[in-house]
Formats: sequence, C-alpha cells, structure tokens
Amino acid sequence: MITRARIAAVVALVGTGQSRLTYQLIGGARYAFSWGQVMATRRYLDYDFKSGSALESVHFSGPMSGVAFAG
Repeated sequence: MITRARIAAVVALVGTGQSRLTYQLIGGARYAFSWGQVMATRRYLDYDFKSGSALESVHFSGPMSGVAFAG
C-alpha cells in the first residue's frame, strides 16, 4: 500500500549580528510516500553588511531539492 501526504510551506527568517540585516525566504512543497519523502523548494537569502565592510550586500537564490528514504 502506498500512502501519500502533501505539505506546502513558506518560511521567513529575519535577523542581525555581524551584519546590519539578514533575511531569507523559503517556499516549497514536500511529498511523503510510504518509502520516504521528496521535496522541492526555492530559497532567497540576503545579507546587508554594516557600512565600511568589504562587501555591502550579498544575495543568493535558487532551487533546492532532496529525497529522504524511510528507515
């Protein structure tokens, strides 16, 4: 018997520290089967560094995917 479950989510994280502002947005979907899970997401990550830093701003974005097998 194959059981399936679908989950969709959006996560937003905001913070500071060594940077002036850091935030990331992650959105995607996960499908669970009896044998494991498959997931696909998209992530956007942004760093705004304090003035005087060698880098002032860095952005990363792109897809992420993965498979996890049930043990």
